[in-house]
Amino acid sequence: MRLLTILGAYVAAALAGMLFLVGYLTAVDGWLGDFTVIVAMGAFAFGFAGAAPVALPVILATELRESGPWWVFTGAGLIAGLLIASIFGPDAELAPFLLGAACCALAGFTYWLIAWRLYPPKAITAGAPTSPE
Repeated sequence: MRLLTILGAYVAAALAGMLFLVGYLTAVDGWLGDFTVIVAMGAFAFGFAGAAPVALPVILATELRESGPWWVFTGAGLIAGLLIASIFGPDAELAPFLLGAACCALAGFTYWLIAWRLYPPKAITAGAPTSPE
């Protein structure tokens, strides 16, 4: 069951990053128009696969340690975003780097929100008190 939570949270995180990107580009630049679906699908696929080299080791380490603070996932998202943005080369403008970092940081926070805040591992919830004292 935990594996489904992890996978669902990862998909939701990629969707959150994609929605932020599409929303930003639509609101600020207004250039998407008919290409919104294509850009959204590309951003989702690129974010889903591109963040994996950073996200998967972080997810594995936090699951093994049974500790997943929000700043770990947000920081990992920030690093993944910078790595993904660096694919466009050193000659790219600063804006894509910052936008990619913001999208992935939001995705990392979304992963934490679902996998650790809303549906934490059973080992964490088993030790939690049932009533506040």
